[in-house]
Amino acid sequence: VFLLFILFLVNSCASKTSLKKETLKEKKSISPTSEVSRKKKKYIFLNKPLSNKTFSKIPHEKGSQSVIGSKVSASQFDKTVKYYEGLLRRKPGNKAILIKLASLYAGRGNYLKAASYLRLALANQPYDSEVHYKLGVLYEKAGHLRRALQEYYEAFRTSPSYPAPYYRAGLVYQALGYPEKAVVVWQKAIKKGALSAQIYSALAEQALFKNQLKRAEELLKQAVALDSSSFEAINMLGNLALKKGDLRSAITYWKKAVEVKKREKGEFFQKASSDYIFSGKSKLSPTALHIAVGVGEKQIQGIINKALNLIKKGQYKKAKPLLKRALDVDSNSLSALSLMGYVLAQEGDIARASAYWMKAVEIKKNLPEVTHNLSLALLALGRKKEAKAYLERLLSLNNTYMPAYITLSRIYINKGNLESAEKILNEALKIYSEQGASKPQLLAKIYNQLGVVKQKNGDIKRAYKLYKKALKADKNNPEALYNLGLIALLQEDYSKAIANFRRLVTENPLDELSRLNLAYAQANNGYLTEAIRNWRKVSQSSKNNEYLKIALNNLGVAYFLNKDFKKAEEYFNLALKKDPMFIPAIDNMAAVKLKLKDFNQAIKLYEQVVELDIANKEARKNLGALYLKIGKPEKALPHLQSAISLLPDDNNVLFNLASAHHLLGNRKEARLLYKEFLKRVGQNPKWYEKATKAENALRSLSTSKHIR
Repeated sequence: VFLLFILFLVNSCASKTSLKKETLKEKKSISPTSEVSRKKKKYIFLNKPLSNKTFSKIPHEKGSQSVIGSKVSASQFDKTVKYYEGLLRRKPGNKAILIKLASLYAGRGNYLKAASYLRLALANQPYDSEVHYKLGVLYEKAGHLRRALQEYYEAFRTSPSYPAPYYRAGLVYQALGYPEKAVVVWQKAIKKGALSAQIYSALAEQALFKNQLKRAEELLKQAVALDSSSFEAINMLGNLALKKGDLRSAITYWKKAVEVKKREKGEFFQKASSDYIFSGKSKLSPTALHIAVGVGEKQIQGIINKALNLIKKGQYKKAKPLLKRALDVDSNSLSALSLMGYVLAQEGDIARASAYWMKAVEIKKNLPEVTHNLSLALLALGRKKEAKAYLERLLSLNNTYMPAYITLSRIYINKGNLESAEKILNEALKIYSEQGASKPQLLAKIYNQLGVVKQKNGDIKRAYKLYKKALKADKNNPEALYNLGLIALLQEDYSKAIANFRRLVTENPLDELSRLNLAYAQANNGYLTEAIRNWRKVSQSSKNNEYLKIALNNLGVAYFLNKDFKKAEEYFNLALKKDPMFIPAIDNMAAVKLKLKDFNQAIKLYEQVVELDIANKEARKNLGALYLKIGKPEKALPHLQSAISLLPDDNNVLFNLASAHHLLGNRKEARLLYKEFLKRVGQNPKWYEKATKAENALRSLSTSKHIR
């Protein structure tokens, strides 16, 4: 019943190298008389790694605090917003109006817009814990989990006895993969007197995962003492009593739970009819127990099998309640724990999935598929040391489980330990051949990983052969096909790259990374129209912010090349909305401003590039040229000095540096630099115009003391 859960992020970060990003540079050089050189423009394509880090969703199943969000119909929304905005203009900073506007936008799902209104509400009352809490909820819903944490911390710092922010902060830590930090926050809440049934229930759940039954029971009883209608706490007490063998107490708790909530789990709680509870004996009969929980021991496997069939069809929401039902009867069911982990992982809740898998492998260590899934989940959460430890434990118990070798090699590759990666992959190949195994897909993955090791060592020829071997073993292996496409890109064999990436996109239209690389190859091979079409597809459908900003930036470059500068500027602006510090888009926007002769704006943009990347050669060079262009040699000089250290062989930079010294009256430095320039260019006709200017400048330096 175990399904192998393969996380795309883990696979792609190890087997796929980074996508090339297209960035526009405009080569400029300025003469001492501030004339722009007519040298042909060049367009440079940068190759920088993409970040694949994502956060899992927050679990909202627990009875969480209500959040702001007034839903109104689409027809009424605009009218309502205009009405309250009108009120706000008459009463600037009015807290009630700002909160109402935030509520309206939250109801429409525009959480960041709603958050902006709450921030305005905080401007006049910065210590309002309720507003900080609501702001945290909005950031949480928008996926800005760390911002949400900051607001929750502000909320309980301002009001230490307010329990809601502690509870939500704990859930955020769980979603980020730090359950131990969640426990610390919840314990802090109790110490500060911020008591709530939710916090006690959450702590009890963590205690149950660690099999601390006594501690869990104490916490749940405290939760019920605080809130006698806490369904979660009462239900968990029933499950705990059943686990301890106290069937009478279990049914008593479940009866109370039914009174609180007669839906969801009430379907089988209600079957605990008093006619079956006692059968004239001091203990509950097995029949009474089965009726009480609505399922017999023989039926548990049937429920799990039903859930498994739903999972195979991709119906995860329908499978989840069945698995919960099975776990209510037997919280140590390995099959149910494993499948629940799989369902949660498919829903994007990696942190909770890892918790279920972790519990399963604590009950039974030698569970290869579950241990491997747990390792993949921990890798996705950034917990590499734990993932490595579980994989090593798995291989010590079962040294023939091939997927563990492959995943462990990825960990070594990501750490840069290529020798260990190659060693473990060769060990896997040896075991594979000794077993006489006939699993071509596994063999292809081993060859692919060995190819990655060789490629990272710089042995492209050997890597190419290994990728080919991988495809021979499994002609449908997407990783090997992708890596062959990347090698073709590196070798500028764009036709081959197009063939590989087109095949990947045809087989999986949702493979956005392959589509971006296909567009890059098409653009470089003269098929700009097809490239634009692919970039536009990514820009319209992708939910990955990294892919979005690359697609938008490259669309801007395409329109720039077609001399549609207005459209290019529009796309660069869209890319910057996704990431205001995205250097290629800032750089490209500066190139647009140069084309439009808006030199002051171009300077501002290049200054921003330098601020983000102090060693950016082209930005330094262009800043120096632009400052000379607008008659500010004193500002040009430091940039040109940096540029010459980064580009020592660039004759344009050398000429402009000489010009800057010349205009500032630094006669000795100017003379030396002009002479060096003339020595380098010699009689090359390409540099005739500037050589003439340099010779004239030298003559003027020998006849005058100052040049201004």
